[in-house]
Amino acid sequence: MKIKKHNEDIELLIDLLVGALQEEGYEVTRFSETRTLYTSAYDALEVLAPDGSYFMVDIDEKPVNKRKHIEGVSGGTEEVNMTNLKGGNLDKFTVLKNDDIAKYLSPLAKHRLQQLLDVIYRCRTNDNKLLNTYLVINTDEPYADEVIEILKKNGHWG
Repeated sequence: MKIKKHNEDIELLIDLLVGALQEEGYEVTRFSETRTLYTSAYDALEVLAPDGSYFMVDIDEKPVNKRKHIEGVSGGTEEVNMTNLKGGNLDKFTVLKNDDIAKYLSPLAKHRLQQLLDVIYRCRTNDNKLLNTYLVINTDEPYADEVIEILKKNGHWG
């Protein structure tokens, strides 16, 4: 595990959050103060409200405007009836429609998904890899075969 750099401003923010929450009757566990919890963020707070509801607060340093925050993810593969798909690597990418994320995931599931995306973002950044933007087409579109032919001609199929 990578040692995280201490940041006085963040520490002050955490102390203020913890104090305010505890003052209001919330139970707060700080991830960095226990060996049973782990976060990929700078730190996180696990909060139990007096009414029994539970939530988490991630605290992290992020570069401003370096990535888009997702608002809402669905997954799965369907059998597609197109002969032109032969030879393609259809499992190379996972595509999640933001509308499906917003519609089908609970707030906690969205939070967990964002945490996973944050880990990938940090790892790609540490590896000096670009954060790519992709064009996506549905395989049932009438122009899909033409796009596949273009990909084949340019060595990007299979």
